[in-house]
Amino acid sequence: MLNRDDVVLTPHIAYFSARTEIEYVRIQAQNAVALLTAGAPEDPVNYPGSDVAA
Repeated sequence: MLNRDDVVLTPHIAYFSARTEIEYVRIQAQNAVALLTAGAPEDPVNYPGSDVAA
């Protein structure tokens, strides 16, 4: 793709805003609380025992 004239490659940093940074911290804290209280995070990256990502 690097040698194609019809392709423009850019780094993907569009997600990184002040709000995203705050939400990321909030969601991770919420997952930690859910793990401690319910035994599983609310938003797992993958499901234990499964090859299928969430």
